[in-house]
Amino acid sequence: MVSFGASIFQPKPHLHFILQVLFDQTSLPYNRQTYLLFLGGRAMPIRLLPAMWVACSLLLFLPVVSFADGFIIIDPPRIMPPPLPPESPVRLNIKYHHVEVQITDQVAVTTVDQVFSNPLSRELEGTYIFPIPEGANITRFSMYVNGEELEGRILDKEEARRIYEEIVRQQKDPALLEYMNRRMFQARIYPIPAKGEKRIKLEYSEVLRQDNGTVKYHYTLSTEKFSGKALASVNVEADIRSPQSILNVYSPTHEIEVDDVTENHVKVRYAEENTRPDRDFILYYTVSNADIGFNVLTFNDGRNDGFFLLMASPNSAKIHQNVLPKNVLFILDTSGSMAGEKLEQARHALEFCINRLNPDDTFNIIDFDTRIEPYATQMVDANRHNMKSALQFVRGLEAEGGTNINDALLEGVSMLKKGNRPNMIIFLTDGLPTVGEQNIQKIISNTVAANHANARLFVFGVGYDVNTQLLDKLALDNHGIPEYVEPDENIEVKISSLFAKLSNPVLTDVTLGFDGVRVKELYPQTLPDIFRGSQLIVAGRYRGHGATTIHLSGKQGSRQQAYHLTTDFPKFDNQNDFLPRIWAGRKIAFLIDQIVRHGEDKELVDEIISLSKKYGIITEYTSFLVDQDSPQFSEFESDDDYYNAVRDQAYDTMNAASEEQTGKRAVGRAKAQQEMRAMKIARPPIPRTDESLGDEPWGVGSAGGDERPRGDNPPQSRIQQIKDRTFYLQQETWVDAEHQGSAKIIQIKPFSPAYFELLQKRSDLTEYLAAGENLIVNAGKVSIHITPNGQATLTNAEWQLISP
Repeated sequence: MVSFGASIFQPKPHLHFILQVLFDQTSLPYNRQTYLLFLGGRAMPIRLLPAMWVACSLLLFLPVVSFADGFIIIDPPRIMPPPLPPESPVRLNIKYHHVEVQITDQVAVTTVDQVFSNPLSRELEGTYIFPIPEGANITRFSMYVNGEELEGRILDKEEARRIYEEIVRQQKDPALLEYMNRRMFQARIYPIPAKGEKRIKLEYSEVLRQDNGTVKYHYTLSTEKFSGKALASVNVEADIRSPQSILNVYSPTHEIEVDDVTENHVKVRYAEENTRPDRDFILYYTVSNADIGFNVLTFNDGRNDGFFLLMASPNSAKIHQNVLPKNVLFILDTSGSMAGEKLEQARHALEFCINRLNPDDTFNIIDFDTRIEPYATQMVDANRHNMKSALQFVRGLEAEGGTNINDALLEGVSMLKKGNRPNMIIFLTDGLPTVGEQNIQKIISNTVAANHANARLFVFGVGYDVNTQLLDKLALDNHGIPEYVEPDENIEVKISSLFAKLSNPVLTDVTLGFDGVRVKELYPQTLPDIFRGSQLIVAGRYRGHGATTIHLSGKQGSRQQAYHLTTDFPKFDNQNDFLPRIWAGRKIAFLIDQIVRHGEDKELVDEIISLSKKYGIITEYTSFLVDQDSPQFSEFESDDDYYNAVRDQAYDTMNAASEEQTGKRAVGRAKAQQEMRAMKIARPPIPRTDESLGDEPWGVGSAGGDERPRGDNPPQSRIQQIKDRTFYLQQETWVDAEHQGSAKIIQIKPFSPAYFELLQKRSDLTEYLAAGENLIVNAGKVSIHITPNGQATLTNAEWQLISP
């Protein structure tokens, strides 16, 4: 039996123990009267006695093997009286997994607290294995069980690899190959009580590396995905301290909360409940005393153009005097449909925003329904008198009449003047235009044409009666972002959260320049302003390699300000394999926006399909990639035939989406699209659905909110992402997206001599082979098909084709 989360190997048991376990009364299907012989207080049919003695004799002499990383092996398997089949493997369950990390001057002390539960009615003994992240510089490792420190040892990579391979041979399970190139810590544990729990605490220290100001922390969390049950809770809390300012705190793997205690002290928290963690936890942060600290992560497989992710954050300790005064206009829909709780929440949100204005700001409020009623005839200073009277104006708002969106926006943009101050509009509506101009294209073009002040338009659509195409285009065409508030969400929380980020602009009209490598396809293409406490994240590609100077420029009032960073863009770098998916997700969002704005385009649709297939970014328009009922890759002789068969399906979906501009599905689609525009977490590619609908709106599990399957029985996924590659389940075979239908295929039998020789000769493919024991992987000149019908040995000519 195999269970992941820790490693337990069951050693040679005693005969009495075997008999007691194998014939535990609770596991017997027959009444006691049907048994003719009792051994040790347990019954056994006479017909099984000879076989039982043989089994016990064999088990007594099983070799003791030190097994490895992140799993539990229990021996022997349960033997049941005929005609019942053998009992299926049982996994140990992980109750919870809590991690505390103290990082001081790049020295990280990690404390792990886990509780394992044994579902069996017998005691277990074994070996706990903890995988050590690749590149970690471990200086100390200790482990405690019930407060008592246990002896353990760290195995080097070669010894660990030998143990991993031995497990794969015996268990015939390729899942462990994921950890093949890592060191491990192991310690003996006894007992794990029957139907009981064992709490394990361990602590280790390591020195984190710094690369051009960027520090990376890596914790192995992925083994918990194999727990017998979902974990009740998973927490990772990091307390980071540095003599330099801490900037650009970022996780590409998990949604984190960041609390900036001071400029030198940051707290980070990730928490989930009822979940199976399936990825390691990775955290980056930058240390810098610059006014704006920025850094670059890169990935380059050496075969194609590289990928990069640029992050920039202002240093709160240094730029407080550089916070720019701003002009802020609030435009609020008070039509009849806003009556009740919606208007009350909107009032509270406006009160929050007014109270957060800076002394040098100017502001105004427009209340609109059928008519347009501004608080003042022009922008006013954010002094105490004006703010007090504005709050009284807000408290007196009432909901009545229709919705005149066009005139409200035109009135608003006319109040703003172009100058050195950033202009911002916060616009909220819960419905369709019903008064005045009602053609959405004209409303959009009218607003863009009148926006001479280059105001950023931040749009909030409340409920499901809004026109998402109208609101998306209003925001995106006016340098802002669209937000949607569903009926079960709080308007006050949404608006307050955004305005807190917008309160303190630091750099506007931001641009990037590169001296060195050639960069292309940057997303977002129009860079947003930088605010205190915010983070600019840009994904792009690069060609060439070597030292490159990056110039981050923008306006601080009337002054042009520039910041510079010289860093290396490498020819080969496989460390940040999440970057291609983040870039692809943002590019797909950009392409969908182009189709929505300008109409369907065959080349854009083809590019969306190609990117989705290669990088595993599943959207509503490419759901056929993981749909059992859609055409399968293997049904076609070439990729061209496959694309011809599914392109019409994508066209139909996009056409239907463009026509469906209001309602729950439209809002869900718009929210998912906005999440993908700002994609920064490379999540597993499980599409997001709303189970309350028969025909669900799709989101993107890889993009924003975490909507991955949880609980004890998650649905079977038809897609896996391993490092930088994507595998699709096609007729019981995992197929590498990089496999070409015309490629020569060499078949290898899983767990055969050729299979293990392949692990030695092509160690770069090891982690991909963990996808399953029936898979096709691109090996360069050929593709390799791991299949039960494969060869146990290969010829020298075949090995030459497989060689890198």
